[in-house]
Amino acid sequence: MTSGSRVECYNNRDFYFECLDKNGEDVNMCKALGDKYEATCLKAWVQYFNMQRKRLKAQGKEWASPNMEGERGSANPVRA
Repeated sequence: MTSGSRVECYNNRDFYFECLDKNGEDVNMCKALGDKYEATCLKAWVQYFNMQRKRLKAQGKEWASPNMEGERGSANPVRA
């Protein structure tokens, strides 16, 4: 995976998770973004990111991109 495709994966993950947050976890409303997320990220990464988001939700925390790269990147990423 190249750095460009990694950033594309991060962006698509963040857009999909934002859509889920805005639409009450309705995967049907976010299907196109979810498909793009799954198509651009490695399968193991998708599983990990989904687990990470689920863990944050269980802790009552909001998803914030844990990466420094990408459109939603953070200069001070927070790890779950």
